[in-house]
Amino acid sequence: MPISELRERFEYAPELEGSCLRRLSSHRADRVGKMAGTNSASRYWLVQIGPKMFKAHRIVWALVKGEWPKHRLDHKDQDSYNNKIENLRECP
Repeated sequence: MPISELRERFEYAPELEGSCLRRLSSHRADRVGKMAGTNSASRYWLVQIGPKMFKAHRIVWALVKGEWPKHRLDHKDQDSYNNKIENLRECP
């Protein structure tokens, strides 16, 4: 998915605990302005875009850095639900 399309749908919102993503658009009007995603049994926040599920930390990285991560992302504090950009790092 192009970063420009992500930016039309979400904004990085570090004040929101969890996914750190706020919906800017949705096919359901009641979701606009609210936190995107759900915490899953896989221990990550997941965000559905169309038929695909994305890990929220990868979307956060793409929005802030302007590109999709080239490698796996690590949560520095080992808390996979903490998706603040300062807690994420690429692991080549």
